[in-house]
Amino acid sequence: MQHFVLTYRYVDDYMARRDAFRAEHLARLQKAVDDGLVLAAGVLPESLSALIVCRANSADELRAFAKDDPYYHAGLIASFEVEPWTVAVGVPQILKAQ
Repeated sequence: MQHFVLTYRYVDDYMARRDAFRAEHLARLQKAVDDGLVLAAGVLPESLSALIVCRANSADELRAFAKDDPYYHAGLIASFEVEPWTVAVGVPQILKAQ
């Protein structure tokens, strides 16, 4: 397994439309945390995007994860990107995954 950063770019009216899908989106992220796929996630409000730190077998696994997000199905995610992340330092919960 390796570390990745998954970045969502939201549509312009994301804030006005997200409430109907937010509980399901957050529950899904929490399950991914519980399963060890997601290590941390949060919104970057000034850039209408989100950053999700993950540990997965491949970038394709995370692409599939993103495409199954309730926000993606609702058209709230304009695009997403998966990049490998080489951890240099950090908290033990993240470093243990190396």
